Amino acid sequence: MRIVHTSDWHAGRVWKQQVDRLPELEAVLDDLAAYIEREAIDLVLMTGDVFDAGAPPARAEAVVYRFFKRIGRSGAQSVVIAGNHDSGTRLEAWGELAELVGVHAVGRPRHPSDGGVIELVTRAGETAIIGAVPFAAPRTLVSALQLAADDTVAMQTYADRMRMIAALCSSRFRTDAVNLLCLHTHLDGAVFAGSERRVHLGDDWAAAPQAIPDTAQYVALGHIHKPQSVTAPSPTEYAGSPLQLDFGEAGEAKSFVRIDVAPGRPAQIRRVPYRGARELAVARGTLDELAARRDELAAAGWLKVIAQLSAPEPDLSRKVRALFDNVVAVDFECPSQEREGEAGPTEMRRQGPRRPPPRPPGPPMPVTTAPGRPTRLRVEPTPRMICGPPSRRATRVRCACGSSPPFRPSQCRQLSTRQRARNATRIAIGNAVPARREARAAPSSSPSARSRRRPPGGRRWRPSWAASQPRSRHSRGASRSSSAIS
Repeated sequence: MRIVHTSDWHAGRVWKQQVDRLPELEAVLDDLAAYIEREAIDLVLMTGDVFDAGAPPARAEAVVYRFFKRIGRSGAQSVVIAGNHDSGTRLEAWGELAELVGVHAVGRPRHPSDGGVIELVTRAGETAIIGAVPFAAPRTLVSALQLAADDTVAMQTYADRMRMIAALCSSRFRTDAVNLLCLHTHLDGAVFAGSERRVHLGDDWAAAPQAIPDTAQYVALGHIHKPQSVTAPSPTEYAGSPLQLDFGEAGEAKSFVRIDVAPGRPAQIRRVPYRGARELAVARGTLDELAARRDELAAAGWLKVIAQLSAPEPDLSRKVRALFDNVVAVDFECPSQEREGEAGPTEMRRQGPRRPPPRPPGPPMPVTTAPGRPTRLRVEPTPRMICGPPSRRATRVRCACGSSPPFRPSQCRQLSTRQRARNATRIAIGNAVPARREARAAPSSSPSARSRRRPPGGRRWRPSWAASQPRSRHSRGASRSSSAIS
């Protein structure tokens, strides 16, 4: 039986928010499909991360579906499992239709009797049994109580349950069939390429190599982008990604796995390089040295330039991008800044303003707390609390939470956002009330104020058209009082 193992396509990935890698992936998949047709491959194993997101763009879906339709017409069958970048439910949904071209999709870990183990017969009449284990997040195998109790116990629980899942799938293996196991996980001992998403929250969330059953003739792994072999009881391989996804993978040879195996015999494994993708390169030197290598670096694929400067250059990014059209990232090395202890910006990103240093703590101010509610902020009136603009309504107080530096009463850490806003409003209104009362008590000589005063008789003039309109309660009371006085 002739088998191809591929993984981690990440279709639809937009790199650095500016480079669309989909045309490169389409060229790679076209070359892979031609190889499958030319070599009469019987089975294709795709071990996760088909897409770069759970809801990929339509263009990425079209490229992937076109590939599976093409190899399905050639007679090859496919097994696809979901990775941590994929949507398991979405993958199983389009897998229902893709079965028409021989694609078997598994989106979440299942029991062997519920689709966790796939048995298929190739066009040559050979039987293959494939245990399919998609990505299993730690939250699906470890409870919150176990995680809160002890991290070591929780991580060991995750490894033990991954071993149980692998053992459960391998229980359906037979001696008269080709026995395969597909997983999308981090196996302990594997080397990261640097562009993987750390969904496991650390290297300790990994399955142990001892979890691999020795009855499997080949174990296909996904999730690690670096092509590599892992020491385990059975032949185990990470196919790796077909594209160099970040500059940490620059110069790394990308390849898929070709397996020739028969029932009861060891598998013969070899690597076949991908073709069609652009290489990544890192160039380092002064601006004059980089300009001298312009023709060489322009044909080097996607480029990261590290300029060596004797002094900071504010317009460095524009100058470098004027030299090369294939630049994706620009960085620099400046010995003068290193001597002064100032680190240069990475990728020439704009740094935000630095925060001012904290002010020294002021003298303690009186504070009163409500009985039984020590975290509530109540400020005693002080002469410094005057009516004025919002920037001057602050006062130095000691909070009930125990903090003593000068701060605004609305910024207490132990209060919620709504409580802070309410306290600030109360203080602002309390400061402004005395001024308002004084303004009302002061006599006004403006014409507008005199025009609003009532005449001596207590009645206001009303137009003729309003004579038939009913008066309000206040106006009726005013008329009665005025008539009684008259």
